[in-house]
Amino acid sequence: MRVPPGVRRHGDLLVAVAFAVAYAGELLAYDDANHVVAVPLAIAAGLALAARRRAPFLSFVVVAVLDVAVVHWAPDFDGNSIVFVAIFLFNLFSLGANAHGVEAWLGVLGVLGVTVGFVVGDGAHDASDVFFALVFCGTPWSLGVAVRVRRDRERELGARNLALQEESARAIADERARIARELHDTVSHAIAVTVLQARGGAKMVGRDNEAVRRALASIEHTNTSALADMRRLLGLLRSTEEDGARAEPQPSLQRLDELVDEVRSSGLPVELEVSGDPLPVPPGLDLSAYRIVQEALTNVLKHAGPQAHAKVELVYGPDDLEVAVTNDGATTTSGAGTGHGLIGIRERVSVAGGSVEAGPAEGGYVVRARLPYLLGTS
Repeated sequence: MRVPPGVRRHGDLLVAVAFAVAYAGELLAYDDANHVVAVPLAIAAGLALAARRRAPFLSFVVVAVLDVAVVHWAPDFDGNSIVFVAIFLFNLFSLGANAHGVEAWLGVLGVLGVTVGFVVGDGAHDASDVFFALVFCGTPWSLGVAVRVRRDRERELGARNLALQEESARAIADERARIARELHDTVSHAIAVTVLQARGGAKMVGRDNEAVRRALASIEHTNTSALADMRRLLGLLRSTEEDGARAEPQPSLQRLDELVDEVRSSGLPVELEVSGDPLPVPPGLDLSAYRIVQEALTNVLKHAGPQAHAKVELVYGPDDLEVAVTNDGATTTSGAGTGHGLIGIRERVSVAGGSVEAGPAEGGYVVRARLPYLLGTS
């Protein structure tokens, strides 16, 4: 059954009014009461329960004092009233369920005080009477405390779950940003290579059909590879599980020869030099190094001019991998690396905890990155 929003919002007040009305009704039916004084006191006691959540200890004290006053003006009413007992127990339960911090400790004193008053008012002081008073007063308060502890625990778990969801959302957003950069690198490189190959092939139409055929074959190979990478990355965005046998291999330095051959087929002479002991590097670092070389060569294709030569150097050091891509072509403003390509390179190097230098050098341009094998060794 769905509770109307208005009832839920004013639930405490409605409960208090119901208790006040029932309390006053029983008092009016009780003959041995001074109705002129007792009835207003009973109504005030019932209405004081409306503050049981906002001021639990104060509400508890006010209701308890008013109950004592009602009994004073209506002798023996406490032993003949169902509503009186219900308010007494509900008052104790509300104190346990809603008091926090200092009020919770004050509530313990309040419960002990009510227990003492119960024993003294009953006129019996045997051990069994004291035990009954402790159980009678302590049980509803203990139930309230149990409810409060459970509610606080649920609230804590809810907050923790929300924090985990926010952390997961941030991780997903970061991963999507990384994939977006991967897509940029893949598409940018493929388009640059394809444009140059198509341009060179167009110049050879009718003059060297074999060269045109090689250019078209290279275009097909470049775009097929780029399409496979895009499918893999888009598959990650869709969070779908694909058959591992059909998955394309992850770009890595082991495929660097293929990348260099691809760029060479576009008309850019590229020299590859590897020095040091090629150690197995972490997968993330491996991918970052590959993408840095790819993006740097793409920038050379775009901006260095038709007479440029490029050189890719990999130096495997004891603590880090150094990647350098140099060219001897023109250094235009675009070649200065202010576009998304160099931004992506800087981001990758920053994530890896390394350093990067990019700028004119020896009549050309150089991009040099140092990637530590272990984060924090730079």
